[in-house]
Amino acid sequence: MEKEAALARQTARARELLDGATGLRADQLQTRLREAVEMDISLKQAEELLSACAVGSQELQLEDLSSPKFEVALERLRADMAKAKEEAKSLERATAEKAAQEQQMEQAVSGIFSSGSEDDDRGLAVRLLSIFVYALPLCDVLLFSLDIYSAVPGGIPVANFLGIFASIKGAIPFGDFVFLFLFSWLAKQEGPSLLRYNLQQAVVLDILSILPQLILGFTGFALPDSFLLAGAVLLNGCIVYSAGVTLLGKTPDNIGFISDATKRGLGRP
Repeated sequence: MEKEAALARQTARARELLDGATGLRADQLQTRLREAVEMDISLKQAEELLSACAVGSQELQLEDLSSPKFEVALERLRADMAKAKEEAKSLERATAEKAAQEQQMEQAVSGIFSSGSEDDDRGLAVRLLSIFVYALPLCDVLLFSLDIYSAVPGGIPVANFLGIFASIKGAIPFGDFVFLFLFSWLAKQEGPSLLRYNLQQAVVLDILSILPQLILGFTGFALPDSFLLAGAVLLNGCIVYSAGVTLLGKTPDNIGFISDATKRGLGRP
């Protein structure tokens, strides 16, 4: 019964495709499939379908169109077209996702290397320069930081660089005060806000780093080495935090009273 019903459906569809004609050429088959069953196939696919199902003719006859062979070939073609359509959609989605990722990457890179306004320039060059200014306070606690640098991978080259900078600073009469005045003056000039903030914060940290020397010079009282070592650890920690936050393009303004003093020095609330 089911077999007879299936055959009847196939015959009815074959007559619908023929639409009164005695046979269908490849181009006619292409048109009739589009109109009758909404299958939009190419002429090449129509020719392959005709070649597979036509028996000794260049046209598909009623018996060809209603045969199980045509039914199987048509369903296979339908499945192949659906698969190709899904693959095309997947490729389109993948292409769109890739384009979106590339755009996000471009924006991220642009955010690192490009500058904003002159006052809020947070490009890579400004970030690196803003980190470099902390060489000033690091030089003044270098003696008590050597144990720290020797325990950290890559710390010895940093200590050697700071030693060179300290030698240059020491060769300048009143070098500490010259650099303090210069950094403080630059922090109050027009320029990138990130650089100006770090200049002023480097000044605050440097003042804290030379306080033991000032106390010794004015009172003759030398602070214990353990106290100086603890101070060096704290100062290095503050600078590591400031450098990391600055490298991300953000302002390192969460160091308690140090950041408060920095803001006051810049005239900020």
